[in-house]
Amino acid sequence: MPLDRWPKLPVIGFLLIITAVYLAILMPAYWWVPVVAFVALALVLRGWQAFPFVALGLLIIAFLVTGQFAGWHLFGLNSHFWCEAFYTIAVVTMGLRFVRLYWGKDRYMVTRTFFNIGAQLLAGSIVPYLLPFEWGGGPPDAQGKGVFLMYFWPLEHGALIIGRQEGLTLVVKLFLTYNIVLGLIGMPILVYYRGRGPYCSWFCGCGCLAETLGDPFRRLAPHGRTARKHEWVIYPLVVASIAITTWWLVLPAPSKLLLAANSWYVLVVKFVFAGLIGTGLYSLMGPRVWCRYFCPWAGLFGLLAKHGRYAIRTRGELCIGCGMCNTYCEMGIDIRGAAMEGRPVKTTTCVACGMCIQKCPRRVLSFAVE
Repeated sequence: MPLDRWPKLPVIGFLLIITAVYLAILMPAYWWVPVVAFVALALVLRGWQAFPFVALGLLIIAFLVTGQFAGWHLFGLNSHFWCEAFYTIAVVTMGLRFVRLYWGKDRYMVTRTFFNIGAQLLAGSIVPYLLPFEWGGGPPDAQGKGVFLMYFWPLEHGALIIGRQEGLTLVVKLFLTYNIVLGLIGMPILVYYRGRGPYCSWFCGCGCLAETLGDPFRRLAPHGRTARKHEWVIYPLVVASIAITTWWLVLPAPSKLLLAANSWYVLVVKFVFAGLIGTGLYSLMGPRVWCRYFCPWAGLFGLLAKHGRYAIRTRGELCIGCGMCNTYCEMGIDIRGAAMEGRPVKTTTCVACGMCIQKCPRRVLSFAVE
């Protein structure tokens, strides 16, 4: 559904009130700081027209906050389970909507979206709750069990240090093997030849949500030199993830300083940047704010992708400069500029979503392995 057809103020305003009450009852007062900051940012960026989208963002934030920290139970299942359940429902329902829009029009889009749905259902929901339970890892719990199936190091810095944190149980050994073989060996090879797309747009849980729930907000991504100039902020987070991982592996026992640094990393990077900002700002800055500015995996492997074999091939002689590619690029890449000059698009940020190719009226663009 286009943004201009989303429900207007009466319905969304009611959701905003319910969300505010929900947060006020369940959360301590200091958790309102990022919420107030979110509302202020929304009003600064889009004025009072942002009101419906503020409500949507707050509703998402409410589930993220309570799912991560409230610790409530419903029908015998904890808040982490329900947070993951709502996440999966969002991917599946909005994914089916996306498939309906592009069925018979773009096979790549449809195939990718079905893969998003399958990855979230299996790797993001079903398998993480079955494996630990069946193999002695404790009752099903989304926190710390199975999360590494969709998130590789350095995005999930705990992928390589879980053995130091929980002991080398059978499940932990399997997680370590999985992350080393796929995350440290398979992914670099895949990224070199195919760019960030196979992970960021097909398998990563953040990408699955961005390509399904985030699709109606795709055109809201920041564009221009100023937006691209701030992409450097991703690299300090890459360094932080590498430093904390190395710190855990080198020390014979974790120090208080390390535990404090790890806690702050989880709070700031995973919760604030990935959760509150990355998901809460869908309706204001598009679905890829986290992937573009904050994700450690994207920062590290984006450099490899830029110097790898993958590119978007352009045919400058056919380009009419309409700008549809730039309009629908969720990463704010200046594709039109490259296309008009006949240059291939090779950047650290491209996630190979394929939307620029699909929207181009002259078929100027195509995926290529150079």
